[in-house]
Amino acid sequence: MDEILEVVDEQNRVIGTEKRSIITKKNLLRRVIALLILKGDDEVLLEMRSHDKDINPDCWSFSVAGHVKPGERPDDALKRETREELGCEVNAEFVRLFRPEEKFPGFFLYVYVARLGASAKASDFNLRESVKARFYERSQILDNDKEKFSPHFLWVYRWLVENGKI
Repeated sequence: MDEILEVVDEQNRVIGTEKRSIITKKNLLRRVIALLILKGDDEVLLEMRSHDKDINPDCWSFSVAGHVKPGERPDDALKRETREELGCEVNAEFVRLFRPEEKFPGFFLYVYVARLGASAKASDFNLRESVKARFYERSQILDNDKEKFSPHFLWVYRWLVENGKI
């Protein structure tokens, strides 16, 4: 089923709704949330995107990511997507809104971070939409050419590290 999403203008104001497939095809602006779940100071939970995803299939990416639905606030979309993808709720803080011209043609990206204790395990989550999940250490992400990471995730992760946000 083709979901309906809000279309926004360059100032991130809602200007209408459209089917996701049309938005993607025409590269219309929309809102997306992304969550990074951190374990301790050095590890982040990543999900393997399914092979049937239209953007970055079969890539390791954010702990949670998804579209903001019509009438939904980004904070509420984060909670909904986390329940849908991981089967739980986390206490996350908003870190930054990335604008399309920065690196993300087609969408405004609301980025959140949640911090868990050092004893957290990937198996603690009830994965519902991803192929698999695992914790990666910072060096495994930044100094790795073997794994296939989503370019969107890598760009955001590097920005967060370089700017002292994680």
